[in-house]
Amino acid sequence: MNKPVFLLALTLFSVFLLSMLFLPGFASFDEKISNYHIDNALKDTNTPNVVTTLVWDYRAYDTLGEETILFAATLGIYALFRKYRKKPEKLEIPSLIPKKTKRGAAK
Repeated sequence: MNKPVFLLALTLFSVFLLSMLFLPGFASFDEKISNYHIDNALKDTNTPNVVTTLVWDYRAYDTLGEETILFAATLGIYALFRKYRKKPEKLEIPSLIPKKTKRGAAK
């Protein structure tokens, strides 16, 4: 492996590990926002399912952005692998209309 590439990968991995040390513990965040959503989801959106309310009402633009990124990634993967696809053999489609002979009669 190239030495600069290895050093870059090692640096990124180290930053990732160090950032994990400073993350808050599970469920140790401020619960003001989550309690607001639980208490007011039905009143604000007329939807009894709080998860659906969060994804499609409160965070609709974020969800739309995520779906756009997934769609663009799928198109990019398709475009990359399209050139490796086998070309189809030439297919001859038989005609349902009878061919005419020189004298005008159908074969």
